[in-house]
Amino acid sequence: MQFGQIYKSNSKGGLGYWTDYNRPISDYGDGNGNLGQIEIGRKFVSLGLNLSFSDASKKVDYRTLRNNLFLSYYIGPWNPKKNNGEWDYSVAPQNRADMYAFVHDKKYDRLRITGAGGVFFNTKAISADYSLVASEFSLFLAPPISPISPTERVQGFIVGVAIGVAALPKTIVHGVNQIIKAMPANTFPGL
Repeated sequence: MQFGQIYKSNSKGGLGYWTDYNRPISDYGDGNGNLGQIEIGRKFVSLGLNLSFSDASKKVDYRTLRNNLFLSYYIGPWNPKKNNGEWDYSVAPQNRADMYAFVHDKKYDRLRITGAGGVFFNTKAISADYSLVASEFSLFLAPPISPISPTERVQGFIVGVAIGVAALPKTIVHGVNQIIKAMPANTFPGL
């Protein structure tokens, strides 16, 4: 991170962005008197507020931003974290593709599933995975007159295909197991 550069989120829940470090620090406010923080080495310096170490540990660790596919926040396994190492969902998704990945990650949290193992092996995640696939493909397949950018279309296609292919083996195995469980015990006598 460059000195003087802070992350600013839109106070109305819109997309956030990195600030231009050539602008005066006083230009960066959220409307509530919070001017954010910058990182200098391992110390966090509050801009306009006196933060204790415990307060700083609850803020987003800016080094964890844009570490995923397409430099996104949520399309991939390296989501933003707080300075104390906990996941941090306070950063607004960059676009629709990132928003759908955000929703998918929140569903995984509710199911207590983490990592790529959930996509490949955990059958409890099938619904969340295919919900993401459908949402991402909706970007790719949207009518040409829709406000969806070409970048979002490409991201939607790539993420939809990747998650769909990754989740397919567990889905097939789960489906076969469900069919076998539903069969009467004497369906195959002698086996």
